[in-house]
Amino acid sequence: MSGRYRKLTLTALFAVIIAFFSWISVPTPLTVPVTLQVFGVSLCGFALGAKWGGACIAVYITMGAVGLPVFSFFQGGISVLTSQSGGFVFGFLLLGIFCGLSRLCKPKFLMPILGLLLCHTVGVLQFCLVTGSGVLGGIITASLPFILKDGVLIFLAHQTSKRIKLGEIYD
Repeated sequence: MSGRYRKLTLTALFAVIIAFFSWISVPTPLTVPVTLQVFGVSLCGFALGAKWGGACIAVYITMGAVGLPVFSFFQGGISVLTSQSGGFVFGFLLLGIFCGLSRLCKPKFLMPILGLLLCHTVGVLQFCLVTGSGVLGGIITASLPFILKDGVLIFLAHQTSKRIKLGEIYD
């Protein structure tokens, strides 16, 4: 398979992988569901690099926007993207790109941490806009309960990506 078709195929495959991990959802009394999406998004960025990982996440968001049930709890549509947790989905784009950029800087953990903070920032901002809560309330409700779990998932995705042999797919 030529390099271009291989990249396109892996982009589509990883978009499905992100959807699979979003379907693993644990309902909680919290306002944002607990999922494994961060693992899928981070794995995508680490494995495909910033350019193709970002493209993959954009494909995933587009699939959900047109109504395919790729988001948590098998949901899809614009209403999910405009909901109180939709900002985190948009933030995934930044997280994936920054995970992909991690191979270009030292220490390697710096870019994924920055990507996670940006993802949570976008998520909290949209949460606050939709719910009318203050920023501190948004951080306490929509970010703090998840940040440690997300950090662990990013670490696990990084370790997993080291074992995936994709050849020279990188940017």
